[in-house]
Amino acid sequence: MQRLFFFFLCCLLFSTASAQDKYVQLAEQKFPVAYDVDVLIVGGTTGDVAAAVESAKAGAKTMLITDRPYLGGDITATLQLWLEPEEKTDDPLAAAIFTDPNRGQPAPIALAILKAQKQIPFTYKVLEPISSKHPDTPQKDRLIDGKASDAPSESIQIDGDATVILDLKHPQEVGAVGLVGFYRIDDFAIDKVIVSASTDNKNWKPAGVAEADKGNTRTLDAPDQFMLTLDKPVETQYLKIEVKKTGASTRVLLGEIVVLPDKKLVPAAETYKPAAGEKYTRPAPRPMHVKTVLDKALEDAGVKSLIWTYAVGKLVDKDNNRYGILISNRAGTQAILAKKVVHTSKIIRSKEKADNTAVWAEYVVIGGEPQKNIDTAKYPLLKKYSVETVGEPFYSGFPNPAKTKSGVHPVIRYTFEIAAEPAIVSPNSPAAFAARNAVENQIRLAAFDSDQQFTSDTLVFLGQGDKKLTTTQFIAEGRIAGKKAAEEAKSVKKLPLEQLTAVHWTGKPAEKPQTISGEIKETEGNIKAFKEPLGYVKQAAERPARRRALPPDGRGRKRWFWNICTNSAVSERQVPFQRTTGVTASDSVRKSKAEKPRGISNSGFNGGGRNCSKPVPIFGTVSSAAVL
Repeated sequence: MQRLFFFFLCCLLFSTASAQDKYVQLAEQKFPVAYDVDVLIVGGTTGDVAAAVESAKAGAKTMLITDRPYLGGDITATLQLWLEPEEKTDDPLAAAIFTDPNRGQPAPIALAILKAQKQIPFTYKVLEPISSKHPDTPQKDRLIDGKASDAPSESIQIDGDATVILDLKHPQEVGAVGLVGFYRIDDFAIDKVIVSASTDNKNWKPAGVAEADKGNTRTLDAPDQFMLTLDKPVETQYLKIEVKKTGASTRVLLGEIVVLPDKKLVPAAETYKPAAGEKYTRPAPRPMHVKTVLDKALEDAGVKSLIWTYAVGKLVDKDNNRYGILISNRAGTQAILAKKVVHTSKIIRSKEKADNTAVWAEYVVIGGEPQKNIDTAKYPLLKKYSVETVGEPFYSGFPNPAKTKSGVHPVIRYTFEIAAEPAIVSPNSPAAFAARNAVENQIRLAAFDSDQQFTSDTLVFLGQGDKKLTTTQFIAEGRIAGKKAAEEAKSVKKLPLEQLTAVHWTGKPAEKPQTISGEIKETEGNIKAFKEPLGYVKQAAERPARRRALPPDGRGRKRWFWNICTNSAVSERQVPFQRTTGVTASDSVRKSKAEKPRGISNSGFNGGGRNCSKPVPIFGTVSSAAVL
């Protein structure tokens, strides 16, 4: 009964506090200082990485944090991976991003060879035992069935090196021998294929060796081709194919063997030809390639970085000048001292807009067919749209386990004019979250195709008059910002920690605030600091009553929860920081009142604090004025 009373009391207190912007007294708390740098870059975009690299190059001690688990979200999360026709990759970072040697070939030669004309028929025998994991067919024709796109179902496995004897039925001229295997580094990778010829299946003469491409150009688990072309055709009835694995591999997977009478019959890789009116510059890089390039750029420049780290406040002096930020991640809430804090933006907001009511959203998918006949009457938030194929498609084996209609996956960009208020373009506007979710839901439904392989994690929202920088422009702007920050940091005087105060981000304070009696203590359990702190900064004594926001989930919505301790003299509001999305705003009170909110233990954070043995979880939403 007492617990139920406190439950309703706390609910009333929260709703009153957020509705009237009342102030609360905070228990005194100190935050450890984790890092002390000259320049801090907040964000992990391509422009942010360029700024960090340039700052470090200018001699500043530089650090970068991002709230994503990877870098380059401005083009990887949005899938806007192409170059515009006018873009040039003169910048070394841009050149590295848009040169991906491992994205695949337009017409994978490993599969094209299966359709080579005038193939010589043969039977074969594998000298080593074939593993039951990948057996031959009952007809003993796995290597001559014309299929080699799917390793699990279209290959045979030999543990170790393999030897295959081919019988061409009668002596005849051979001009080329091709083998399609499969590649997975340190598991089933082929190093080279040795070919020998014989007229009697006893005396063998070397015909040549086909070696693996030593560059990193092979796609994981994809078909891998070895082609031996002979300057002069060799007359033979028998061929011996010796397949040698790499030193780290334990097995080889063989998919197909092709024998041709003339090397001129070997099919060549086709050059991609864009359709009429299609925008095309060069093949788009894979998102993983972009992330790897940006990681390496920071490492080479000596820039420290933290992923999945949120900026939740700032460090200020008595005049409210900023000297760093508060961060929160799985190591808790800590501080980073910085003489200069930089955050770039890929969108330039025009001061003068021709039409303040026009808002656009860009959405990118890879794979499937462009939806050119969307019935906008079914989607009231979508006024009109355009669709275009951008750059060269991505490729996969075909047929494939995904049962797609083809192995060609185009990059498709949709641009929708949407019925929404201009405030929706602000990425940090809590009031816009619901509107963005509704728009995104209708866009994804309208553009859906069953053959889609990937879709944008993040949509790009633009207001009328907004200018979106190209990636190369963004990198150039980032370099300018980083160099400027490094120069400005030289003139900033370092202040003692006792002169700095940590202030959390809050909403606009009330004009006539009221102070609620009692005290709030925030705790974070089961966490560990990065290292021995460099010192501590104290937090501001008062701030508006607020509900701490969890980061957005995959659909942009934010989550809130509290853990209310009811068995202490003054109820303490425990605010555990939780970085998963296990808790939803629509959840009701748990059936077991002693049960902790979902998701806390999964993320390594626990709401337990002193006098908190029987927590009562409460879930709810929050007004925009009270959001971090």
